[in-house]
Amino acid sequence: MKKALVFLFVGIIFFGCFVQNANAQSTNDAQRIVGTWRDSNNGITFTFNTDGTFTSSENERGNYFLSGTKLVWIYRGDSYAWSINYFISPNGRILVLDLDDDGEMYWFAKQ
Repeated sequence: MKKALVFLFVGIIFFGCFVQNANAQSTNDAQRIVGTWRDSNNGITFTFNTDGTFTSSENERGNYFLSGTKLVWIYRGDSYAWSINYFISPNGRILVLDLDDDGEMYWFAKQ
């Protein structure tokens, strides 16, 4: 019985720390994604603003938000919406997107 209670207690603490870290990472990424990023393939830039809007060097405008490991883009009114796996490097200078979940990665460098 004591072992079960110890495991339960340790599990609750571990789960609490995990949830807190996930929330902290999400907040951290929301701050780090703000700025201008250049596509390594075609040179197009995207600027993510603190108010949840973005613009591109091709005059695309829309909204974005982060949801877990997804970057969600909505533009041209509500005509287009993408939910894209993303990763920001630890130094905050590289943004990696997996546009169609096929493992082909697109790299963006922070300007």
